[in-house]
Amino acid sequence: GKEKLRECLSLHMEDKWPKKMKEGDREKWLDKISTSIINTCEKIWKEYNDDPDNIFIVNNGRLTIPLIYFLLRQFPGIGPKKASMIARDFGRGCDWLISVKARLQKRGIDLTVTDTHFTEMPIDVHIRRVFRRLGFARYNQPQDFQNLARLIYPKNPGLVDDFIWKLGREICKNYPICDKCHLNSICEYGGKKDEN
Repeated sequence: GKEKLRECLSLHMEDKWPKKMKEGDREKWLDKISTSIINTCEKIWKEYNDDPDNIFIVNNGRLTIPLIYFLLRQFPGIGPKKASMIARDFGRGCDWLISVKARLQKRGIDLTVTDTHFTEMPIDVHIRRVFRRLGFARYNQPQDFQNLARLIYPKNPGLVDDFIWKLGREICKNYPICDKCHLNSICEYGGKKDEN
């Protein structure tokens, strides 16, 4: 039930909560996520014959990145950012996808992912911070960042996220470590720091 699931989530998150997250916000998050998980399980049980692999048998397993995005968005708790991240992972062929492919193959379905040029870079505070410091401060809408990623790597723009997100989380933080940054030579912020 929801209370047991909520309790498990709370134990799991004990040492993982963001430092600035207030207790009330944690409680809201636990309620929202536990409800979403239960509703998703019910949806899979009712609409996909209690088998999550059935979600991906559309088109006999030939899936485009936009189709994967919308297959995921139908589930409670899967917003645009999460759907983009998971669709991006399908586009890169991550490790967990291998087991899904193997299970579907046993059922005669060859899971194929196409149109990786439609992957998107999920936007968060780290992405915004890095691009702003690189000199793109006037461009601050999600579409701006998506198009920057398409310019950087048109073949699979979602993969730009790996590099930029990690850079923002580990190097280009509130107090950046500019001398360790691979983009320091082209960074507007880093260049200004060097002048001082």
